[in-house]
Amino acid sequence: MLSNRAEDVAYKKAVKNVESYKYKLNLDPYYVYREVDNLELARICYNNNNSYNKNNFEAGEIWPGECGATWGYVEENSNDYIKITPPNKDGGTLTITSFVKTAGKKIGYEEKLKSNGYNFSVITESNLPVIRKGTGYLSFESDAIINGSASLGGNTYSNGKNIIVNDNNTEISENIIFSNNELFPTFSEMFFSQGDLRSRFSYIEKIGCINENEMVNFNLLSSDLCIKSGRILRDYENNQITVPSTIDKILILPEKNSNNRVEIYYANYNVNFTENCSQENCSLRAESFNSNSNPGKISNWSYLGSFNIPASGIIYSEHDLYIGNCGESAFTNLGNCDTIDDIASSGIEPDNKYIFIAGSVYRPKDIYISGPINEGSGSISLFSSGSIFIPYFASASSNLLKINADIISLGYNEYLIASIPKKDLTNINNKIINVEIKGQLILGPGNTNINNFTNLSYISKLGNNSFVGSTLLWRAVEKRKIID
Repeated sequence: MLSNRAEDVAYKKAVKNVESYKYKLNLDPYYVYREVDNLELARICYNNNNSYNKNNFEAGEIWPGECGATWGYVEENSNDYIKITPPNKDGGTLTITSFVKTAGKKIGYEEKLKSNGYNFSVITESNLPVIRKGTGYLSFESDAIINGSASLGGNTYSNGKNIIVNDNNTEISENIIFSNNELFPTFSEMFFSQGDLRSRFSYIEKIGCINENEMVNFNLLSSDLCIKSGRILRDYENNQITVPSTIDKILILPEKNSNNRVEIYYANYNVNFTENCSQENCSLRAESFNSNSNPGKISNWSYLGSFNIPASGIIYSEHDLYIGNCGESAFTNLGNCDTIDDIASSGIEPDNKYIFIAGSVYRPKDIYISGPINEGSGSISLFSSGSIFIPYFASASSNLLKINADIISLGYNEYLIASIPKKDLTNINNKIINVEIKGQLILGPGNTNINNFTNLSYISKLGNNSFVGSTLLWRAVEKRKIID
């Protein structure tokens, strides 16, 4: 029988192992993908055709990018070891599990980690820009932290959550139960300062392009899905496809026949917004319906292929990125948007936890939400180095456009979030009358332009993906002792 002292010694060693690994991880957040730690069991690479001609990678060895962001472990008779489980397309946390064996019994300790900022539904590096319009409302389902001022007057509901601002000039609605800038210094150590969001972007971009060689398929997944001009991809049937060098935009839709695949389309500068709707009472939608270049019409795009999603759930594009497609109703202004995947609802209903990321901090690109995004068993996070645009062809005018997505915008291009067109068109049929955004909102400094919406509501909600947060630090969300 194991004595209390022996168990206590083993447990303390297991805790120390986890703390040691977490320290390395917070020094180098990419460490988990860079090498196998000295305390880890040998990792198993699921890519049987990797260039190293082996599947097992021992402690201290480099972890090859072509093995992707997923692995197993060789079960060895070790007395002292750790296992690492990274976040993935199915969700989950970054999990560190340590076991120490003593007197024939394994004593373990485990921590589940999420990115710093996971516990705030709204985080801003500067002032909170305008995210409500008309009869729309703001509703906070979780705490918010705003590094500046905010306009929280009129149709704003805190629901008892903490709205923490860093400015005395914030306009407060009488519906706000709690708002306090005096708490900001206390919470800011969990928060971030200007520039940290840029580091988070670069980190997720690196995971999205983990494999420097051509894309590899294994176990109905891919090593990565990194869309760059000239890069060699492999479709789900393992056919080699080269991304054309002349493109400047990408459209991604879920594959109807498989919830583990996405369809990718591409276009160049010839597919663009050419409609100007300059005459009074003109119909922007009718002009677009007859256009051979409008990006809202899927017939104007070229099909690249159907691809397995990566284990990480991160899909990267160095070009402007379009997510979703409403279809013909956006131009005829009749009926509902098309069903994109195998659901009854219009638009997308994600089965996996996706992060779509566009551009880089040095070459900012934009993300266009070009159709409804519903709540599903998975989630969608949109991470733009440039702007997040919501064009008129994302929905028929009279319909409520629902966007259930986490939005992270650096705002390195013109706006953080904007409607298209950016001007207010007087003909109500050219607008989207009602827009509702629900999800986590993480914003760099900048402004919004929502002129072509009549009413805009925002409902704050905690993020759905452990990768998405404010800084590169990881925080424990769960700790437990294990006796095996």
